[in-house]
Amino acid sequence: SYGGFIEIKGKSFSIRLILPYGPDNMKDAKLSVHEELAKLLSPHISLINNHLKTSQNLDNFLLDFKDLLERVVIVEQNNNNNNVVNNINIFPELPPATTYFHILKEIKKVGWNKLEKISNDLTEITLKIEDQKGRKHFLNINFPINFPINPIIGTIQVPNPTQTKIQSDSIINLINKAKLIYSEYQEAWNMLEDIDNNCWVFEGDNQPFALNLERRIGIGKHCSISIDINPNNPRGKPDV
Repeated sequence: SYGGFIEIKGKSFSIRLILPYGPDNMKDAKLSVHEELAKLLSPHISLINNHLKTSQNLDNFLLDFKDLLERVVIVEQNNNNNNVVNNINIFPELPPATTYFHILKEIKKVGWNKLEKISNDLTEITLKIEDQKGRKHFLNINFPINFPINPIIGTIQVPNPTQTKIQSDSIINLINKAKLIYSEYQEAWNMLEDIDNNCWVFEGDNQPFALNLERRIGIGKHCSISIDINPNNPRGKPDV
């Protein structure tokens, strides 16, 4: 078992953990806390139990537990200062500290210079990536609250809506999956670029390039034609 104190914002709280399989295995772990701390944590029992089940070891659990305590104590102090009206939802569900550790580790692997956008809680990011022809694309990524236990979800822009959602256990694998899908549209996008550069285009070129395979082209006085390129056969006869 483990017994000790956690100090948060000048307050010390006693805790005790029973670890049947030792500090490196949290299976069947049980947590006991002081009565005052139990009252503070009562709205978050399910979250704490989830951390007990999913933490890889004692150190990871204590890191997450301290992070949770800090947020609870801060909100409790705000309540005492009458800054919070509703006590029912006193703690926003944010990822534990270990999730942030893994998120930052993933971003570092691909490089911070690839970031186009990032949310305040770090759970949503947008990356700039290039396909094999150097075209720029955006990969939107959502990290689950218990990452890396659950996979990362990515969203890309391609003509086929069934291919816009991808998932993987790492950002690098997600990027590779996205590039593999982009490779299917290279010839179609080459055709579009040729049309945009050499034809009188009325409609279509002002929409997201990767999504839209349709163009309205001027072919004479008061006359135009609308074509839709087939991504599976870009050099074949288009839909007119």
